Amino acid sequence: MMSKNLIYLFCILFIASSLKAQVIYERTYPDGFPSLKDAIQLSDLSTVSFANNSPCYFAGWRHIGPTGGIIEEGDLAIESTHSLKYKQIADDSVLVSCRVGPLDFDGTNYFQVSLWTPDSLYTLVLDTVFKNYWEDYHGSDTPVHYEAFLYNSNHVLYQWGDTIFSRNILTGQIEFRETFFHITHVYPVKNGLMIFSAGLPPTYFNDQLALVKTWLNLSAHPISFNDMVAIDSFIVGINYNIPTSLHVVNAFDEDVQDIDLSAYFSVIDSLVVRGDILMAIGRNGVVGNTLQLDRDFQILNVKPFVYPDDLYPWQLSFYPDRLYAWRTDGLSGYKADYRVAYQYLDPHPITYVDLEFVDIAVDSVFFWPPDHHLPAHLLLSALIINHSVDTLHNLTIHYEEVPIGGCDPGIYPRHVNDLKAPPGDTAVVKFWVHSWEIAMSKPFIRKYFVQHGNHQLDSNSTNNVFEFFFLISNAEEPIPTSLEVYPNPFTDFIKVSERSDLMQLNLYDQTGRLVSKGLGQLTDLGALPTGIYFLNVQTGSSNATTRVVKVE
Repeated sequence: MMSKNLIYLFCILFIASSLKAQVIYERTYPDGFPSLKDAIQLSDLSTVSFANNSPCYFAGWRHIGPTGGIIEEGDLAIESTHSLKYKQIADDSVLVSCRVGPLDFDGTNYFQVSLWTPDSLYTLVLDTVFKNYWEDYHGSDTPVHYEAFLYNSNHVLYQWGDTIFSRNILTGQIEFRETFFHITHVYPVKNGLMIFSAGLPPTYFNDQLALVKTWLNLSAHPISFNDMVAIDSFIVGINYNIPTSLHVVNAFDEDVQDIDLSAYFSVIDSLVVRGDILMAIGRNGVVGNTLQLDRDFQILNVKPFVYPDDLYPWQLSFYPDRLYAWRTDGLSGYKADYRVAYQYLDPHPITYVDLEFVDIAVDSVFFWPPDHHLPAHLLLSALIINHSVDTLHNLTIHYEEVPIGGCDPGIYPRHVNDLKAPPGDTAVVKFWVHSWEIAMSKPFIRKYFVQHGNHQLDSNSTNNVFEFFFLISNAEEPIPTSLEVYPNPFTDFIKVSERSDLMQLNLYDQTGRLVSKGLGQLTDLGALPTGIYFLNVQTGSSNATTRVVKVE
């Protein structure tokens, strides 16, 4: 009979081999969270991400399977979350700390430390904070810092301000505490913490906050304390005098060693620790390169890497067997997040789409009785051409406005599924909107974006936008062909052929603001900014609108 361990090994090998079927993920804002930017890889090659990127800072987590599907997601707290920090402390365990409470008024405020695993989210610390977030953050020259660092033998070590606490989670009691003068950095090392502060030289404390070693020779350490990493009992940094060398300090006794990596790098850019592996990331000439070292700083692997493509900037997260490349679409304020996992030299293929937003038509308008004082409702039909090589199944249409306040994001997406538009076909997407402008007989102007067809990036961002303009009668009554608006483009005046003193002209800018009006013609327009305007022509019962362009 095949052993469970052998079956598990086969499963891992199958999952690892399936990575070649490149999967790209999409996270839509504001309906989903958290960001996919920082991938924490687990033992089964699934990942978890933590973030609070909704308008009111509600934090959450998302667990994603090896092939890209969401396994589970959830909230970290029921209130606004600030100062979110997270550290992977074991293969499948993440220590998450955050400040929980209302932004700007007193209420239930806590410092919360939780232990996340694929099966549970367990609260270790829930300490009351007696200030709201803005008082905490802006009430002094140095904002109060909250972060958890170590979970060991039923004790959690965490920082609140300039004090380090050790709490027994079985009894709930704080068993040890130590206050410092202005803590600047804390690094978890083997069975304790390396603490950097303005009041003491760098000092190693064990997990009971007993002082073990104070460094005495800081001038012998040519590394930036801002960019170090910790592995086992060592602090490691890039030697700022020799950017192809690592400087390693033993936290227990301050013994040092320098590791020359000039055979692999022309410059080392960053360091990251993944479990028991130290990864140096940099360049060898123009080629990206990574070096993997064990806890004894012996070389395990050398792996060059490439970015997914040259079209967009990607941010990379490095793991021993793969990369996670992340970016936003960058097209508008919507900024959906994308992430692709790939082996170091095999980022392709990544599937792109090409959608063109060609038109929006008004199907119908519904008015409430005047005494209801409610906005009009419009049924719109958006026409979107699929220029992709694959059938279009889903997309997102959104618009942006200045936020009303509070938790209003100012970005309003509509996710459309179950489309079946083959390559070259036009998808018709119907949706309702409401408009106070139409209810008050004013022009309704809104810029719409189409994005994320089939949850992929768009290869051509120049045709994803449509500017919609509507007055109540202009859907059925375009300007008659017998009438000509000239000059268009215009500089300082606009006229209409068959001019009549009974012909009312109204000129609106792109925000819907009336900038000029007159009978038969408009003059003195030279001071208007260049750009697109909308000319509304009213003749008796006729009411129509056309676009005009102002030039210098």
